Amino acid sequence: MSLFMPKKQPLYAPMLATFGGGSIRGFGGGGAAGGGAVAGDNVEDLFSIDLYEGTGSNLTITNGVDLSGEGGLVIQRGRHSANTFLFDTESGATKYTMTASTQGLTTNSSSLQSFNSDGFTTGSYGGTNSSGYDYLSYSLRKKEGFFDVVKYTGNGTNGRTVSHNLNATVGMIWIKQIGASGEAYHVYHRSVGATKRMLLNSANAAATTDDGFYNTEPTSTEFTVAYNGTNKNGTDYIAYIWAHNDGDASFGATGDQDIVKCGSYTGNGSADGPNVDLGWEPQWVLVKRVDAGTENWVIFDHLRQMNNSYRYANNGLMAILNNTNAEGGAGFADPLPTGFKLSRDEGVTNQSGGTYIYCAIRRDMAVPTDATKVFDIVENTNGTGVSYQEISATEPPFPIDLVAHKWLGTREWDVADRMRGADWFLKFNNGDAEASEGGWLDGFDRMAGISAGSNGGVFSGTSDSIGYYWKRASGYFDIVAYKGDGSSNRQINHGLNATPEMIWIKNRSNATRDWVVYNKTLGASAYLELSNSQGQQSSSTAFNGTSPTDSVFSLGSAWANTNNSSYYYVAYLFASVDGVSHIGSYSGNGSSQNIDCGFSSTARFVLIKNKNATGNWLLWDAERGITSNNNDPYLTLNEQSASQTDAGARDIGPYSGGFQLTGADSDINASSNTYIFYAIA
Repeated sequence: MSLFMPKKQPLYAPMLATFGGGSIRGFGGGGAAGGGAVAGDNVEDLFSIDLYEGTGSNLTITNGVDLSGEGGLVIQRGRHSANTFLFDTESGATKYTMTASTQGLTTNSSSLQSFNSDGFTTGSYGGTNSSGYDYLSYSLRKKEGFFDVVKYTGNGTNGRTVSHNLNATVGMIWIKQIGASGEAYHVYHRSVGATKRMLLNSANAAATTDDGFYNTEPTSTEFTVAYNGTNKNGTDYIAYIWAHNDGDASFGATGDQDIVKCGSYTGNGSADGPNVDLGWEPQWVLVKRVDAGTENWVIFDHLRQMNNSYRYANNGLMAILNNTNAEGGAGFADPLPTGFKLSRDEGVTNQSGGTYIYCAIRRDMAVPTDATKVFDIVENTNGTGVSYQEISATEPPFPIDLVAHKWLGTREWDVADRMRGADWFLKFNNGDAEASEGGWLDGFDRMAGISAGSNGGVFSGTSDSIGYYWKRASGYFDIVAYKGDGSSNRQINHGLNATPEMIWIKNRSNATRDWVVYNKTLGASAYLELSNSQGQQSSSTAFNGTSPTDSVFSLGSAWANTNNSSYYYVAYLFASVDGVSHIGSYSGNGSSQNIDCGFSSTARFVLIKNKNATGNWLLWDAERGITSNNNDPYLTLNEQSASQTDAGARDIGPYSGGFQLTGADSDINASSNTYIFYAIA
């Protein structure tokens, strides 16, 4: 299939979209639709981030969040200069309020058309779906311990209590008078307290007043309102209520994990800003300065470049709630496996001595069950040679976190990932430091596919090429950026939520440092190097002789390849998932043998390395052929060599549970040698 197509659509064209009543599959969510609230729901059942290109006609966003059956909220806004629109199931479809306005509930028949069991359908209204413009949306489902929507009619009584269904600590509340215009959203936050309130349409600091929450803290079942602003007699109100989890929630596979936190931090005015500990990595962070100044309400999310380069300024894009400005980049919040870090001296997020509140929602939690939702291979068999290209609008069908691209002729690998940002490339085949290739890859902020930048570069030309694409997912694949500190027994947090079976680490700063590979078969006192053909080497320094766990991996003292205090690093972590991926080993027998990975069909991706002796890292893929003809093409990760075939000597074949070894070459199947492999279904 073809990898590239000429640039004809705006950059953030939605993937898998058909226009005029079409559909987009949004993978910011994607868990099973909530057919009933049960302990152990994953965050993707309850929350989704979706990016889409406006069509000017009805468009369905399918994201796995059951809004029609369970109720909830959809927040929509243009990525250009635009207001932020809020639609909720209590008010009903076609009715909205705006965060930067005091206007009451407005009906527009061409706005959001329906709340669906797996997302929503937006109409042709220009504020949320104008043709040729890019938009973002956030879907939040009602669920105990996470989020609630309450509609009530004011009675004019100060100190009135209103019931809600969170059954948890309240972290934040937005209340809006919808029966009439003139009132902005009144905001409560647990770190500010009920003696103060903020206005969502204002950049002002929190104000001391009982005009909002009547100096009374909410409980797990009710909140308190006052006459002015939140309880005028005979006027309808809507309240959006976020929980705050603190080790007391019931989400995830184990039924005891947190997914939302509301708290505060103090800025230090430094590029080495405060670390906010959540216990998990967020995908969505709302921030507001509350003590002084006139700083905006801003939202960062992981699809719109909330990355963590550690080495360079983050290019994250802020959505602003209190005005209609276009999204922009400043005041950055960098995701960490255990929270987020402020990485700039910016008044909006990190002025020295400033007090900031936040609300954060956790990254996706579900372990994948379908390899096609987290891994894809796309071959370009007919390069177009134009200077501005993008991958076909149907592939890869998920947000990309790691891309490894290779011309099938003699040329180096190009490796980019969302965590480091789109402008920074590494090479599997050498120890070079990462290099800026600005404009070659034009961002990761899209639901599917990927675009080359205006320079073309890595992704342009007339030669055939192949791309391998991974999505981060719990138990399957993770990316961690860190700075070395030279200490012994260094522990690096990760978010794989499983014990890594293989880790690839690269020094990003130094041009003479090979990729270092941990593999469970070698153990923690040995390593391989991805960028050369050597067999395993012994070392107590590389991984400190300490096996990784489901939350950390260990490094030794100041070895420049993994933990020198002068350098920056990136680590790719892999694990086996039943029916999706398998990391294992086998003993060569010099003859044919089947390698069972537990798959239901032949693997699509197979990487093999001889651990005992010199031998290349050999890669086969089903896109170009894993067949029984004994002449399938392969690539070498540690070389810039062209695609090769070896007429049976170095060949693998199809096998219903994984792959078959058909050759006896020392790189894949020599007798008495041990081989490690990584296969994806």
